Amino acid sequence: MGGSLLATLVSMGIGKVINVIAKLTILKGGLPEFTLMKYTVVDILNVMFVIMLIAFLAGTLPARKATRQNPVDAPRYE
Repeated sequence: MGGSLLATLVSMGIGKVINVIAKLTILKGGLPEFTLMKYTVVDILNVMFVIMLIAFLAGTLPARKATRQNPVDAPRYE
């Protein structure tokens, strides 16, 4: 969970920098409330959930497969 939180904070920071740069260059004279990159709480929570789900499956599925093998036969398949 710490990794997904850190990645979310870094991406939000990068998004804010891109918004500032875009407003100073390509969006100059455009709508003042326009943002190029916008993050909502629901989007952030969805991304964090998907990241944690993938990490959980990446750790659980190989371990589950390993528990079904006979310890004596397991090195033969490596």
